Amino acid sequence: MLLRRTLSIYRVFDFNAPSVHARSFFTRTPVTVGIRREDPKRIWERRAPLTPKGVKELVEGGVNVEIEHCDRRVFKDEEYIAAGASIAHTLSNSHIILGIKEPPLAEILTSGITAPLNSAWANRGYVKIPRTHLMFSHTVKGQAYNMPLLAKFVVQKGRRTPNAGLIPRIVDYEMLTDESGKRTVGFGWFAGVAGVLESLSSMAQSHLENGIATPFLSTPRPHTHPTLQSIRQALRTIGDRIAQGGIPPALGPFVVGLTGNGNVAHGCLDILQELPIEKVEIKDLHTLVKNPDTPLNKIYLAHAKPQDYFIRRDGQPYDRAHYYAYPQSYRSTFHEKIAPYLTLFLNGTGWSSNFPRLMTTMQLSLALDRARAFKGFRFRNIGDISCDIEGGLQFLTKSTTLTAPSYKITPPPLPGVSLPEVQMMAVDILPATLPLDASVSFERAVLPFVWRIVAGYMRAEGVGGFLGEEEWGGLEGWEEEEGQDSGRGTELDEALEHATIARRGELMEGYRSLEYGLANFWKREERSFRESVHQKKAEDESWKDGDRAVVDEIENGNKDGMLGLAGKNENEMKNEIHKESIRASSQLVSLDGRGKPVPENRTQDSRGERREKKKKVLMLGSGMVARPAVEVIARRGDVQLVVVSNSLVELEKLSKEFLNIQYRVVDVDDWEPMEALIGESDVVVSLLPVPFHARVARKCLQDRKHLVTASYVTPEMFALHDKAVAANVLFLNEIGLDPGIDHLTALDLISRLQSDGQIIQSFTSFCGGLPAPDVEHTPLRYKFSWNPRGVLQAALASAKFWLKGENHTIPDGDVLKNVFPDVPVTDEIKLEGLANRSSIAYREAYRLFSTQNRTFVRGTLRYPGFSSLMDSFRSLGFLNAQDQIYLPNWHSFVRLCIAQQLGIKGEATATLPPDAITRLVPSENIQDLHSALEWLGLVPTLHAAYTYTKPLPPLPSGAMAPINIFAYLLAHQLAYKPHERDMVVLSHEIITRDPHTAQERVYTSSLIEYGTDRSSAMARTVGIPVGIAALLVLDGKIELRGVARPLHESVYMPVLSGLEEFGLNMKETVRSLGKVKRTVESALKESWKREVKDVLEESVSGSEKWIKQDVQKDVQIL
Repeated sequence: MLLRRTLSIYRVFDFNAPSVHARSFFTRTPVTVGIRREDPKRIWERRAPLTPKGVKELVEGGVNVEIEHCDRRVFKDEEYIAAGASIAHTLSNSHIILGIKEPPLAEILTSGITAPLNSAWANRGYVKIPRTHLMFSHTVKGQAYNMPLLAKFVVQKGRRTPNAGLIPRIVDYEMLTDESGKRTVGFGWFAGVAGVLESLSSMAQSHLENGIATPFLSTPRPHTHPTLQSIRQALRTIGDRIAQGGIPPALGPFVVGLTGNGNVAHGCLDILQELPIEKVEIKDLHTLVKNPDTPLNKIYLAHAKPQDYFIRRDGQPYDRAHYYAYPQSYRSTFHEKIAPYLTLFLNGTGWSSNFPRLMTTMQLSLALDRARAFKGFRFRNIGDISCDIEGGLQFLTKSTTLTAPSYKITPPPLPGVSLPEVQMMAVDILPATLPLDASVSFERAVLPFVWRIVAGYMRAEGVGGFLGEEEWGGLEGWEEEEGQDSGRGTELDEALEHATIARRGELMEGYRSLEYGLANFWKREERSFRESVHQKKAEDESWKDGDRAVVDEIENGNKDGMLGLAGKNENEMKNEIHKESIRASSQLVSLDGRGKPVPENRTQDSRGERREKKKKVLMLGSGMVARPAVEVIARRGDVQLVVVSNSLVELEKLSKEFLNIQYRVVDVDDWEPMEALIGESDVVVSLLPVPFHARVARKCLQDRKHLVTASYVTPEMFALHDKAVAANVLFLNEIGLDPGIDHLTALDLISRLQSDGQIIQSFTSFCGGLPAPDVEHTPLRYKFSWNPRGVLQAALASAKFWLKGENHTIPDGDVLKNVFPDVPVTDEIKLEGLANRSSIAYREAYRLFSTQNRTFVRGTLRYPGFSSLMDSFRSLGFLNAQDQIYLPNWHSFVRLCIAQQLGIKGEATATLPPDAITRLVPSENIQDLHSALEWLGLVPTLHAAYTYTKPLPPLPSGAMAPINIFAYLLAHQLAYKPHERDMVVLSHEIITRDPHTAQERVYTSSLIEYGTDRSSAMARTVGIPVGIAALLVLDGKIELRGVARPLHESVYMPVLSGLEEFGLNMKETVRSLGKVKRTVESALKESWKREVKDVLEESVSGSEKWIKQDVQKDVQIL
């Protein structure tokens, strides 16, 4: 309700009146509204949030108005002065500050301001209150470039900020909406009008470059005309010329395509009405363009709606509600049904990362290929008015300026096809080209909100409250005036509340997700601060010892994780260090704003107020891939992440960068506390070794908790499927890299090709984590950024694959003998490949089980020589997982393993036969084996080249299986050095045949990711998809239940969208089969023939005879 003072200081507003309150109701000093100048660097920005007419209305209503001087503004200073405003060099006296775009950071006023004397503060003297800023802040999507601006309005967590309650409120025009969620303040309509004009002008120049002059060469560019009315008249003249003389025949029927149904699209439709428009249905486009008798004296407009180009992947018709609930279930056919027929395309629809793109880059090429069948330079000119960079139109790579409004892009090539360039208009300040009309329209929408904020200052509320309840209760002489608060006033209050991004130094409820972007900004600031402190320390040797200790602690002990150090004094720094020491406790600890522990059943915000309970994710394990998963999950402010591990050091590293991480030090064998933590969580992420997953899953089943892992589905896990379905829980597995990203990206590409009607004849997919090429060569040419046990265990598995129409099986332990020696997935690096488990099991899941699919192979990539050396290690017994040995010293490891392989026991193990190694390892491999054993420190050497200077790790304390001892040794000896980086290579090759033309094409989809100082490539490509999937499950966005892999589109589509945000994108190419020198499929076929022959020439004995018979059969088939 509106409040009034009983002494009748002001009258209540009638917000339903056509003109708002142009009569005096204030006495004494009024509220002050300031209109700032726009950033001088924005040379085309001439708009104003209020016109002189609106200013006059405010002044006549008793509001003081100040204007910052600006010669560029569409309204002159003299016009504002005549309306009653005053010109000011600074707006330091303004309570409410309005602008259009973001101001320069240095010009943002964040200090408190004296309250108006004729307000609720009148009887309290000179009280300081916060200001209110209104602008298009461009922060609500977490735009990194504007986090410094947002940081001006938000207090950094854990940092003491004097007078935090006086930090201004920021209101974003973009978020002012009505009850339906539709924006009420903005320039969308003007963006549509200006976008049409700029696009027509750009297109006319493009046509001229191709030798065709059209009437659109006279299209008025909006900034060259004083009013919209004069622009309409100029465009109407062009329309008359077209109606009389037509479009040049070389262009054929002139078709304009438009998407969107909001203000932008309405602006487009409005200005296009000045032309001789005839609307056409999407289904009629082909006939219209192909018909030689189609009249050329009209402009044909095809307004495409989502139901015209989005189709459900399951074949069901488009449903709007279903689309917004499950956008990943849809794909766009715009490139097929609409794009090839358009002379000019105007994109007026927005895009969000969770939704399908209107057109991908590859679809642009396909559309241009189809457009070649029609004359008229079809789909060569695009005006992307929405201007979402790499958004709905993936091929839009940048925005443009009014100085240079368009640029050309080259589409990806298609085999045997020469595709033209496409001209893109993507000006990102289109409404600024119509400053007069846009300002007048904007004022009509925003002025009621300004009055409402003014009223808030007068009644000491500020729409949502500047004061706490105690302070409010001390304001005497105020009462509610019943019946005076109109419904319109309440609506405005609610809209303003929704559009308030931050108030009193805190992000508002709907914008807490911006904390992640702010945290990254503050970390960069703190890094700069530490560097300056270090420099100061070097320059000034007069520092006190106490100061030195604090800085040393920051630089040496906490330099990657401590938040809130910028601008702090010594005591504040020590307080932060004290907080870190508290967090080192093995108990679950949260801290309040003073660094004191908060009981587990309570959480507090910075004001000590109770907050709603957060969603809880439990992460089991803190190993090599945990950090990226933690970062993905913990950036969500509404999620409480609990990490469990037996390593306090790792837990401290993981938790110190985020305030919503708790941890527990628990040994994996101590199951009781683990069970309790599972019961308290909503989603469990298991990064434990594979053997522990099933036990975790059984407890999750008992407590009805969802589970996410990156590991392959084991038989023990799959046995829980029916029970998990009955319990309504999801156990999502294989959501790392391989398996994981390989599934997601393969299914996405396969789905798109099959939707285009292509027959998939061959599918091969290889993936590997490797040292980067510049890393020193070591035995195996391999290093470990994760637990080596998984690599060793994989070498013992069997494998099945489908090659050239036949099943092929490699028995347990023989994968290393049957290597593909050259897998040409990249021209830069030579790699060998190993068949990966059972490819056959995935043929049906990948929908490639038809007889037309001749090859289906999934494999692992390694550098050449890995397989032969690892097979030698296997032959010596290093990978023995059944028996146990006790090491008196490291040199005894080789002897004890060989003795077990040869069945030598007891005292006889002390002396082995002279030919022991040659019995187990082929003679041609012994030299490389001996060199590797010397390098690893497992055999003594006098050879200087093989003297290994790195000390061996401590001996295991008890008996262990050889495979575990060897994994322990490799983790130490083949660990990455600080300056070294790893590399992940993932590559799919798909060979297709067009059923209509019989043309065969080779599609490749590849990812090459390198490690960084912060995380290895393996950690990122495993941890990030795990984190994304965990959040999707937590938010209820995946409806699958039971034991599942990410093979359903409801999983792989949103995860892929999430991966794009982290830069994990596949690079796709397509070539004609005849132009590819050597495909992966052909290389596998050649190498498999050689491997088969080699096996046949070997002497096979005992249990291996059946292999010889099976291989002989395969040779006959080939």
